[in-house]
Amino acid sequence: MVVTSSLHANWKEVTKSNPCPLCQKPDWCYRSENEEAVVCGRTNPGEEPGGWKYLKDASDGRPIFAVEQEREYLFPIRPIKQKQQSKLPKAIPLPSENLELAHLPKPPTDQPKPKANQVPPWLLEKGIPAHATETRYYYSQSQWVSRFDWKDPNHPKGHNKTIRQCHRKPNGKVKWSKGDIEWLPYRIDEAIASYRQALTIKPDLVSAHKGLGDAFQKKGWYHDAVGCYQKANELKPDDASMNRALGDVMLRQGREPEALDYYRQALA
Repeated sequence: MVVTSSLHANWKEVTKSNPCPLCQKPDWCYRSENEEAVVCGRTNPGEEPGGWKYLKDASDGRPIFAVEQEREYLFPIRPIKQKQQSKLPKAIPLPSENLELAHLPKPPTDQPKPKANQVPPWLLEKGIPAHATETRYYYSQSQWVSRFDWKDPNHPKGHNKTIRQCHRKPNGKVKWSKGDIEWLPYRIDEAIASYRQALTIKPDLVSAHKGLGDAFQKKGWYHDAVGCYQKANELKPDDASMNRALGDVMLRQGREPEALDYYRQALA
């Protein structure tokens, strides 16, 4: 079979009435106008359902999948244009005198913790193993994100995960979807400004380079994230988490050989 790519039309975001055919979600994914291709950030290359084939990455790093059909390539794909970087807020200058690192009086006790035997039946039907653990991250009393982790010897990192949004309806029932109520957004731009301000005071602060890389990755600015992680790795080469972070962002960019090298270094 060959992958058709007669995708000369524009892209349209999926909706509740016309969800993504790969992940079945009503948002964040895009269909081509002729519905022969889909941009789906929740589906990894190689995990697409039958009848679909990974084609390439869009300019924002998300994979493009196309319908498998018995015909030759017709037209080039026009991938989604990456959103222009938003203007960051102006950082408030901090006094560089008499600065001290703040310490919590005792370790926090309310951080999310993984729990076993929490996989819902609908996820079991999708192939998520029953031994996967669930970690919940609450955005409000009725909104949370569940991260399911499990060991996977076939995955480059030795483990796998899936992340799902969930909310509790007014009648008390749990619904595995985003829902209609707005979620509290991440304040990523403010975090970027704060990390940059911290680095003007202490350029060799490893945690600031790592945090800035994490923030860039959440914005989809993978090239900038790589630079931050590499700097943090230079400053602290024996920290396996830096190599894992570099492996993750390389994998998002489709740079699998480089990602595998960093994962191997993290395991060394």
